[in-house]
Amino acid sequence: MDTRFIAALRKEKVEDRLASLDTLALLFTISWVVIITQGAVRKWVFPGFPIFYLVQDVPILLAYIYALRKGIVWIGGVLYFSIFLSLILIFQSLLQVIFIKYNLLTVLVALHHYIFYIPMLFLIPPCMTRKNVRKFLRMNLCFIIPMCTLGFIQALSPRNAWINQTAAGDQIGEAFGVNESIARSSGTFNFVLPYSVWCGVAAAMVVGEWLQPNAKRSFQSTGFLLANSLAICVATATSGSRTAVFVVAAAFIGGLISTLVTINIGLIVRFGAVIIAIPVFIFFSFLIAPRNLDAIITRFTEESNQSEMTNRVSQMSIGFLITPDFSLMGQGMGAGIPAAESVTKYMGDDRYWSFKAPFISEWDNIRSVQALGSVVGTFIVLARYGTCIIVIIAAFKALKLPGGASWPHAVPLAFTVVPTLAIGDMIHSAPIQAPQVYYCAALICSALLYRREQYVPAPLPITEIVARA
Repeated sequence: MDTRFIAALRKEKVEDRLASLDTLALLFTISWVVIITQGAVRKWVFPGFPIFYLVQDVPILLAYIYALRKGIVWIGGVLYFSIFLSLILIFQSLLQVIFIKYNLLTVLVALHHYIFYIPMLFLIPPCMTRKNVRKFLRMNLCFIIPMCTLGFIQALSPRNAWINQTAAGDQIGEAFGVNESIARSSGTFNFVLPYSVWCGVAAAMVVGEWLQPNAKRSFQSTGFLLANSLAICVATATSGSRTAVFVVAAAFIGGLISTLVTINIGLIVRFGAVIIAIPVFIFFSFLIAPRNLDAIITRFTEESNQSEMTNRVSQMSIGFLITPDFSLMGQGMGAGIPAAESVTKYMGDDRYWSFKAPFISEWDNIRSVQALGSVVGTFIVLARYGTCIIVIIAAFKALKLPGGASWPHAVPLAFTVVPTLAIGDMIHSAPIQAPQVYYCAALICSALLYRREQYVPAPLPITEIVARA
């Protein structure tokens, strides 16, 4: 734990400080619930009202204000680099306003998408004691079966069914279709991609629970954990989303690697049984939804789809180096961000996105270079890659912590969120994608921050090092 964080604990009573940590953890947990449910409000209660796109920012902002007022900040490299990164983006945006006459209001919206959620990385870890992490896991495990049931119903329903409506109010969204009749699931989200990322995160939490001894699990019910595993596998197999399949598979791969790293025979046997059960779950999916499973298999095996996937991965990973033309200023940091484009058009300044404008890539990393310029944009992409490496290293450190301090959820979570953090749609859909990814990365950091805290099922005590302080 950072010594300056401990110094802050000395300035007030331990009980008061713990209450502050719990309150902040509650605010961030509320923000997580809003993040994964706000799409339901947008598409089924208030369709056509884009203002609800940012509703999750309210609890996040309240959490930020509370954390800063209480001095609950993880001071260290993550904080300093986040400030440095934000200053670079702000400086580049000001240059664009001056030299390419870029719209200032558009810049503010774009800056929101780039930097508003970054503070989660250094504000969540200090409040996520083991007790609060356990509460967070319990809440998410309870959410899995209802969410997967909803996603499964969406997959079985026609594309034009009300349950597959989008936030725009239309009932036939191209984004939801695998073919003319089969829909891709979106759960409570407005779009398929955030739901796919959520599937991976939920699977990682389930995998982490399987890696725990029964006494240390959030719920000591093997039947409940098995039901969650079945729900995730069935929902993923019938979702029509290759991203969902990929990130869920990554979570299980992370779990498998965790068992090999720990060299625990009992753990290997227990998790091996889970791996063996996956084909059974998939067969069950085929029995109840054969057309949906056939559709997702076709998306992986058909030659044209394989070629498209290869090109997609190539463009998302290295396309930023070879696709954009060199530009020092860029086309404007809001380019390719729907909210920013809407503001610009509303202000009557749509020159950057008219049909004569240069091509804006579909892929986040290429788009960042096009929008920010070759120098700053490339730096942002490399910063994402570097952060991925740090998250993976931190995850393995959290796994390898001695004794009861080891947190087996870390590696599955890292394997799940790193693909999105590296090459996924983090900026274009930042209000939903970014907080999911940053939240999970922050949880991994919290395991390292509270590595000296002894495990007790509930309630959890203060850490030894804080008690001495």
